[in-house]
Amino acid sequence: MASKTITSLVDDLDGSEATETIRFALADTEYEIDLSDSNADRFRNSLDEFVAHARKVGRRRSKGSGSTRADKNQIAAMRQ
Repeated sequence: MASKTITSLVDDLDGSEATETIRFALADTEYEIDLSDSNADRFRNSLDEFVAHARKVGRRRSKGSGSTRADKNQIAAMRQ
């Protein structure tokens, strides 16, 4: 027997068909929201003024992935 699973996105604001999921973070909390094209545009436009004045921040590295060759050389020198 075959089965078919259909997944559809529903706009979290108005219940219409959503076309995308938007991920964003605020105050160290990450969020996702499913939105239609018009609501996604509305969301982005409402943030435009704030984004234009904000600073970009690089992504955080996971533990242990931040060592570089210079770090390894320094560690080797300290061990000697």
